[in-house]
Amino acid sequence: MLVEQHNRNVPDFAETSLNEAAVFAVFAVFDGRERQRVIHALLSRPTATLAELAVLAGGSAATVARHVAILEDLGIVTLDIPRGARRGRTVNASLNRSAYTAALHTWLGEMSAES
Repeated sequence: MLVEQHNRNVPDFAETSLNEAAVFAVFAVFDGRERQRVIHALLSRPTATLAELAVLAGGSAATVARHVAILEDLGIVTLDIPRGARRGRTVNASLNRSAYTAALHTWLGEMSAES
């Protein structure tokens, strides 16, 4: 199932029966050290600008922005300014904790099902 966020449909990780695309989306959340660093940085604070996330995650601004965009597409990160309205504006990111928790739960369930 998909839910609407900023006029876009994102996976509903809390759905009990995920289709194959949604399961791949769960794995995309945790794919790579950069995304894990972004998530870790947002776990310790309510919001952060993209520039702050670059410093906290230890990556370039462009790399962190790319991973934040992926996490936003997956519904894990929420940005306070919708796409198209960001030009010249400071963008604040926050972790969608319920989506993150649901994705983590699903990921752990998928990993235990494999063993």
